[in-house]
Amino acid sequence: MLFSTINLLNDSGVKTILLTGDKHEVAKDIANELNIKEFNAELLPQEKVNLLDEITNTNITINTMIA
Repeated sequence: MLFSTINLLNDSGVKTILLTGDKHEVAKDIANELNIKEFNAELLPQEKVNLLDEITNTNITINTMIA
């Protein structure tokens, strides 16, 4: 179900980004499996918050966040 949802978002022109605390190779495998083109790995919780702040400061709207 998650794969089809992400594909629907991608097909609709919604940019998907994976932010994770997992190791780089694990994050890369997950991103590839879910067809997510951009990911950031080995992040601490505060680093994820900082990246979300950076994203929102670029006038990009965050529609959905899955934790």
